[in-house]
Amino acid sequence: MKTATKTPNESENKTANEKEWDLWNRVLPEIKSIIVVGTTGSGKTALCWKVLDTAKSILRDREIYVLKHPNQTIVEKRGFKNMYSIEQIDSINHAVIYIDEPQTLWKLYDHKANTILGTILTLARQRDILLIISTAMTQWVSRVLEGQVDCWIIKDLDFDGAKQGSRVRNIIQQNSLIDPAFFRLNPDQYLFYCRKFMEYSGKHKFNKPEYFTDEYSKPYGNQK
Repeated sequence: MKTATKTPNESENKTANEKEWDLWNRVLPEIKSIIVVGTTGSGKTALCWKVLDTAKSILRDREIYVLKHPNQTIVEKRGFKNMYSIEQIDSINHAVIYIDEPQTLWKLYDHKANTILGTILTLARQRDILLIISTAMTQWVSRVLEGQVDCWIIKDLDFDGAKQGSRVRNIIQQNSLIDPAFFRLNPDQYLFYCRKFMEYSGKHKFNKPEYFTDEYSKPYGNQK
């Protein structure tokens, strides 16, 4: 008599996702920059906070800064520091810096935007800083600067809206079986690409942090 095959329950799936997340324990100490791109609501902020939590646990000798977060209290609650100006990077060494939606700080079409990003990426390498940037606008990283980025994380986004010839567009094409125009990811999924860790390239799953509520995912919408 055949026994019915059991499907993995939610607990087993979460455990499997956490094991899959272990790749970051190896990756984070070896890179200097991460760009996370995805549409609003795609789960990129949840992923970034989970990366920050992982950095806190394995890069214990580094301070972690969050640039101009609208809710300073939740930043401090996680054991991180508020960064009030990007100029502070000039006096910071051996740290982790998270910048969410840089286009809210520097206009996309301001000719200084790419210069600022280029300077930040250069300083990150010189000062042993892990730089994490998340954005809903793939156009924010110019093709000239793409080569300076160590690790790319792609959340759900509109492939047709991605910049022609961009690294983001190429990564999606590499991970699409038939037509990249139909590219879709759930909030708990992401594409990983890093030349130094090609063995991890492709689609992965993660569990968002248990503490992650609207005050984290929609910080601007919860201001009083």
